[in-house]
Amino acid sequence: MVPRKIPPLLSERIAEAFFCGTGDTCEANINYYIRKKRAEIMSGILMLVIDIVVLGGAYLLYGRYLQNKWGIVPKAKTPAYEMEE
Repeated sequence: MVPRKIPPLLSERIAEAFFCGTGDTCEANINYYIRKKRAEIMSGILMLVIDIVVLGGAYLLYGRYLQNKWGIVPKAKTPAYEMEE
């Protein structure tokens, strides 16, 4: 089986078209651009994960606070159930 060469990503092609033509620094500029783009994507994913954790924790803690403050009983029967509607 002959390994196939994976085509470059669109961002890599754009980087090559944008940065090439500067001589020996072309490869270094492309690599810097690609690393910077990947870092931006990773920081976005990291921010999304942190947001999910913070909002999930706030939902649980604030829900528990309201349950204790208002005296909500999770096993209590609703009026519709009690009146058989």
